[in-house]
Amino acid sequence: MLVFQPECATCSGGYVQLQCSDDDTLQILIEKLVDKFQLKNPSLETANDKLYMINELLPELKERSAANLERPLKEFTMKPRRPCPVCLKWTTSLYSHMMAAHNWSEDRISELKEEYRALRRERMLSKTIKSHDCGLCKSGYTCKIGLALRQTKMLKATDNEHSIFLDSKPLPSRPPLLPPLPEQLSVSEKGSVLCPVPRCSGRFTNHDSLAYHCMIEHSELGAAGTPQNFAIRQYRFETREEYTEWLYDRCEETCTSFSTKTSMWSGYAMYRCNRAGHFRTSGTIRIGCTSKKAQSHCSAFLRISAYTDGSVDVTCCFGHIFHELDPTALRLNERQTAVLQKLIEEGKSLVEIGAQMRAEYPPTNRLHYTTSNDIRNLALRLGLEINGKEKRQTRSQQALKEEGGGEEQDDEENEAEQSASSDSDIDDEDEEEDEDEEMGSEYGDYTEGVEHEVQLFPDVQDGEANEQDNRPSRNRRAPRRFDEYD
Repeated sequence: MLVFQPECATCSGGYVQLQCSDDDTLQILIEKLVDKFQLKNPSLETANDKLYMINELLPELKERSAANLERPLKEFTMKPRRPCPVCLKWTTSLYSHMMAAHNWSEDRISELKEEYRALRRERMLSKTIKSHDCGLCKSGYTCKIGLALRQTKMLKATDNEHSIFLDSKPLPSRPPLLPPLPEQLSVSEKGSVLCPVPRCSGRFTNHDSLAYHCMIEHSELGAAGTPQNFAIRQYRFETREEYTEWLYDRCEETCTSFSTKTSMWSGYAMYRCNRAGHFRTSGTIRIGCTSKKAQSHCSAFLRISAYTDGSVDVTCCFGHIFHELDPTALRLNERQTAVLQKLIEEGKSLVEIGAQMRAEYPPTNRLHYTTSNDIRNLALRLGLEINGKEKRQTRSQQALKEEGGGEEQDDEENEAEQSASSDSDIDDEDEEEDEDEEMGSEYGDYTEGVEHEVQLFPDVQDGEANEQDNRPSRNRRAPRRFDEYD
């Protein structure tokens, strides 16, 4: 049923609310709102009293496929629109609006979030809707998908690289034996794992088969000529801390860094080499941005399974194929990040940290190539202050002091030189006068004429001489020295 309220801020702004059920399809929505009413910015309210914006459905509406038209509205994920408690403006990003438009603090926004969560719990209890509670933030969700997305977001904030996904299902129990490895290659024409070696048409269904293939066919090639071990190993660790320490050591030894390929669900996760994957450029990327992706696939992989008792089973291969081993393309793990964090907290400058990393760690370690941008990004992420500017200021002040002391010494030397040169000039003038007197005795008439010609403008010459005598002595300054500082 179409409801229009002229006094409502939403309706007066060109919005129209439509009460519908979750089972209604997009076809009904298109007929009512797009073709018939041609509304400027219609909004949608479902049976769960959630207000959505129709323009968020435009990607599905543009496709106009039969599958999308027959899909019910409850299958589409849309952001709910909420009214601002201050200006009564409807928006999909309420908390960002409160910070930008009304200068709310984070504590005040947190209180507003708690109020909305409390109202949501009361509504769920009143309608006897099954709620899925999150064990991390203590909030309730009507579906498991929303709960899973929330937990994934929170776990990424705490542990970005290797985090166990704690979903609503409990972790499996630990089996007595490790899972068996595939005995033969899983070759398939429709396989998604490709061999990156040129002129090799190998296609496989998993990374295990790719590692076996590289060990048999491309063992001499290795990583751009560097010999590699393509053997697949299995390990069992009693605790997660033991597993992480082993992983950091192995990654530093083999010049390896992993990225998530499959997020962990029920204790299982798959990681692949960070140099593998497709890099898709777009118009929004700045010119000059490069990617660490070197090829579509790599034989290095890591597959883990976590269990209820805290143990972890690992199946891995640390051998790389075709691409070169570049330590600068590796990621900084947690242990390396802790080293840099400690130095930043001690108040060391960017130059000092970089020099210390190059001196203490070998060229095969990622810390050896620590840049100023790495330190700045880490300090920004952790909320730490860098003392690089203070170091630069003190050095510049020292340089100015050194230049000032050098200039004083140069001034003293210049004065001594000028005094010596003035004495020598006086002696030279006396000698010239003696010579002129001797020449005048020999050529008396000619010298008298010259004397008359010289004294044609005596006042002007005397004035210039007086001005020169009144001028302050000019000391020659030494050239400034620009020293290079790291």
